[in-house]
Amino acid sequence: MMIFDFIFLSDPNPGFASYSEKGTDLIAGYVLEEINSQFFNFFFDPAIYKKEERFCVALQSQVFEQRPGNNIDFFSESLAPLLFNSSYFTVNGNPLIIILADDDPGRLQTVWEILANVFKYLGYDNFYYCFIDKSASTLIKTNMAIDLTIYDPKLKEHDIKTWYSHLLEECGISRRLIFFFQPVSGSPTSVRSQLMNVEAEFRGKHPYVFSLLEDGADLGKRLEQYEISIQGLQKEIESRDAYISNLNVPETTLKRLSDFYHNEYEILPLWYKRFGHLIKVFMGKRSFRSLFDDKVKKYKD
Repeated sequence: MMIFDFIFLSDPNPGFASYSEKGTDLIAGYVLEEINSQFFNFFFDPAIYKKEERFCVALQSQVFEQRPGNNIDFFSESLAPLLFNSSYFTVNGNPLIIILADDDPGRLQTVWEILANVFKYLGYDNFYYCFIDKSASTLIKTNMAIDLTIYDPKLKEHDIKTWYSHLLEECGISRRLIFFFQPVSGSPTSVRSQLMNVEAEFRGKHPYVFSLLEDGADLGKRLEQYEISIQGLQKEIESRDAYISNLNVPETTLKRLSDFYHNEYEILPLWYKRFGHLIKVFMGKRSFRSLFDDKVKKYKD
């Protein structure tokens, strides 16, 4: 496993064959120019849908311009199976979506509003986004509080080995997410091999620094798991608070059921309740053994 998370961004040509290779822990970043039949044929293919490799989508901004008018339903129905997939890449339990766009504030705002409505419609309280300038391969805007790096071999003067060596020497001890645009020639497997070789050389030259980088990345991932657990506990508390609030509202069914239990059943003496269970046995509605053994099925079908 590599120190950092790499999202390998690639134009899926043709037929999304660029990620047919296995044996790489790079996160597949599917760059989509439109949502059409090819999109549905690929992502709804059981062989792809059930894959365990992590992935995410990077949408070209024109995808949203191709669907004028009320398009919330369309994008919700199209993206939901992807976002709900257990292999979809998340940060702190929230899905990440990448938008490749021009640095036009008006268009960016329009796209962001569509995404916000889509994720709200799908029931997400939060999601992460990264707007990347598709011509300069630079970060425009994001709401993630982790270090981000973008590498596009077509625009960088250094090759992969030199670039990654410099990054390891200069980066801080923290979790980092790297967006890596696919080279003109080079598969995910070959790219990963080059990156792993750089890490091995760096470990040999700077073992202490490399150990700190590993510890920092590991700490970031553990903190992410803690954050997910905290979010789950908060949801549980909110659910319980809502349940208790409903119990105290006179008009609700829960309130009426609670009042009936306390006023009509809970006040009955214990001997009376036990006598009622015996009557159920005599009527054939309950098994006799269930009076003495909690593991036995109580009520008959």
